[in-house]
Amino acid sequence: FFCAATGPRARRGLARSSLARSLVGRGPNTPRSHSMSPRFAAGTAVEVFYRMERDGEGYFPVPNQAARCLKPRFGMTDGWIGAEVLEDGPGGDASLVRVKHSHALWSDRYGQTLDPQRERDMVMNYPRTDVRMPPAAPWSPALSLLVVRWGGEETEFNVEQWGSASASTSSAYVSAFLDKTVYPTLGPDYEVISVFVTSGLDMARLGPATVCAMMRGRHRAGCYFLWPVMHQDGEVHESGMLDQSAYFDAVRIFEAAGVCTRFPHPSQLYRTLLAKDWQPSLCLVPSLCIPPAVTVNRATICASPSRAAKLCVDALATVRAARYRRGKKRREPESLRVEGAESRRGVAKLGFAWEAAHVRIFRGEQQLATALLDISTTPAVTGSAVIVQDFARNDFELRQFVVDGRIVHKVYSNFVWVDADGYMREFVVKDRAEAVQAWLCGDEEAMAQAASEMVRESSWRSREVPRLSCRRSTRLPSWSPRGWRGSRPSRWRRCRACVWTSSCGACGRVRRRSSRWS
Repeated sequence: FFCAATGPRARRGLARSSLARSLVGRGPNTPRSHSMSPRFAAGTAVEVFYRMERDGEGYFPVPNQAARCLKPRFGMTDGWIGAEVLEDGPGGDASLVRVKHSHALWSDRYGQTLDPQRERDMVMNYPRTDVRMPPAAPWSPALSLLVVRWGGEETEFNVEQWGSASASTSSAYVSAFLDKTVYPTLGPDYEVISVFVTSGLDMARLGPATVCAMMRGRHRAGCYFLWPVMHQDGEVHESGMLDQSAYFDAVRIFEAAGVCTRFPHPSQLYRTLLAKDWQPSLCLVPSLCIPPAVTVNRATICASPSRAAKLCVDALATVRAARYRRGKKRREPESLRVEGAESRRGVAKLGFAWEAAHVRIFRGEQQLATALLDISTTPAVTGSAVIVQDFARNDFELRQFVVDGRIVHKVYSNFVWVDADGYMREFVVKDRAEAVQAWLCGDEEAMAQAASEMVRESSWRSREVPRLSCRRSTRLPSWSPRGWRGSRPSRWRRCRACVWTSSCGACGRVRRRSSRWS
């Protein structure tokens, strides 16, 4: 699968390797299963390969009126449907066939329908390669995809931040995935059953009994283009966000029915990544480069924020003592260390948070108490605990997108400033040369060293969990289509880079941050 920040060429290669090979065992050069169709006489009953994204108006055939009228709305958005030939080669174009759809029930994501008696609603031109005579025997496509996506109004996402394919919950992303990846790779040898949801309640209504019966493919897979959050329904601020408990309940039911999750991750892995529980659980493992982290229960915070802050500070000191014992190899890195009476900086954050929401940077115990209370009393938030972590001083973040152990794309990014409340603001992306000059003072050696370290760590991670992404701190590396996310390098004086793993999320990118220290 691909990430929004990748270029068109990288997206195509990424998706083809992940989808075509891992799902149906076909390489990108495998010939399509269809050949050029013969000429068709007017009035001939045929089948056409309908694609909702190609139609452009968002309508799709539904099996019955309930699938149109009730939520969640669902139907076959890509697949073979019946039609009648009106003209072969309309306007003298021999590559096209003009047909009238035979299927009478159509809907869009909002429940609006088409009139089967009105010609403009039923007539379309199709490429000749997407028209065939009805098969004599029951036919099964190579792949049936269950696509669960947002069915409400869409947020206008920042293209500079997300890339031309936009965020993974957007229609633009799903369209790029299907029309620029699946169809060019498999041709009309697949089908898509799409479900449009607007809330956690829609996910709770979603069951495999009806939907799975529509999936005729020799291979079946589920893709969920949504953002699970710790929020009550109706209180989120971005399209695609819905209650995580309803999301995972629905995904697990489909997995129990044999529908493997192929985007973004199998449910147990995805929940671990989004909840961020892995940070306090694994921060004592030196090779993972996770800054010391602890959790504090919401009840403790609400009862006494100052006491909760002191407990966190004491707990972090205990973690540091266990992690950084005396001796050169276990010494606390300079990017974390404080001198004299300097107050430590840290980060307080919730699990299941997106786009740096509910992430607060603080300095000292008093600011931590304020941050804990503000996060815990955010309206509609249902999280049971807050994660508190040492802050690793850094210069930027490098996201490395890794597929099958191979780095296919890199993104150099950062937040420009932190506001008075501790929230990170103004996300920027630069190319490699700009990142070295702007964030590493021209120190090419430090960039190369940090990138090399992150490549090494990406290699063992990709062997353990295929198709993960990573972010680290310089914000140096990160990988993507599914898995770990993020790293940052930071700079102090002329030095070697110090790399930290800061988060795992969304499409599986590992985020790491990198710093330069003498």
